[in-house]
Amino acid sequence: MTDNTESKNFKRFDLPELSLAALAFFLVTVLFISRFFYFNFETAANGSNHARSVAWVGSKNVSSSPSVYSSSENERVGFLEAGGDGCDIFDGNWVWDDSYPLYKSRDCPFMDGGFRCTENSRPNDLYTKWRWQPNGCNLPRY
Repeated sequence: MTDNTESKNFKRFDLPELSLAALAFFLVTVLFISRFFYFNFETAANGSNHARSVAWVGSKNVSSSPSVYSSSENERVGFLEAGGDGCDIFDGNWVWDDSYPLYKSRDCPFMDGGFRCTENSRPNDLYTKWRWQPNGCNLPRY
């Protein structure tokens, strides 16, 4: 008797219905995930109140909305400009710089106390005087 009841419950879900439900779930998942790939992250990072558009929809009207790239704070740094092939930031040397450190670790509110070398038995701060100097270009200080 129980075998008959179980077979009726199993027959309630037809294969076409299950495959259609699985296909719908898959498509919704793909559309949801793909939205993150097309999201305009630069406007979100700048915190602007402009309408955030999805690139593949093409709903952003360039002439009516101010360009995110037009402000001076978003201009590319010299070594990142188009055609700036002379700078490989991964090819360089560590150089001594007396103007470093730019800040004391205890003055940095973003650094967790466990990562402050000077407060955790580091005998000196000479490691803070070194900076990376790429060959063929200068990294700007920020």
